[in-house]
Amino acid sequence: LEMSLNLIFKIDTKEEDVFCVLSSNEPAGSVFSGHNSLVKIWDKSGQLVANLETKPTQDGDITCICASPINPLEFAVSIDKSVFLYDQRNLSTPLKIFKDYSKDEINEICMNKKGEFLCACDD
Repeated sequence: LEMSLNLIFKIDTKEEDVFCVLSSNEPAGSVFSGHNSLVKIWDKSGQLVANLETKPTQDGDITCICASPINPLEFAVSIDKSVFLYDQRNLSTPLKIFKDYSKDEINEICMNKKGEFLCACDD
């Protein structure tokens, strides 16, 4: 599977299914792809920067990724009913965990323009 971003470059995911893709609006921001329990982080030149494996510490699959509108190094990941906020400089531990944020599996997450509020939606 390949993804094109603004027709500038393509990301080759080695034929893995990709459940979600996100591009930060910041020029120096990142491109994120989510597959099962793996988040791949790419720079905007198309180079793989990092992998974030969420299992076995988090049970469930990644359903959505959301970039912080005020900090291009922070992003949120929804996994099942919970949301995890990460900083790309330290992927070993989430900055914040919103455990059981929803009663059902979260399908979409987003932040407001000031990065003050996090919203999660389910079915």
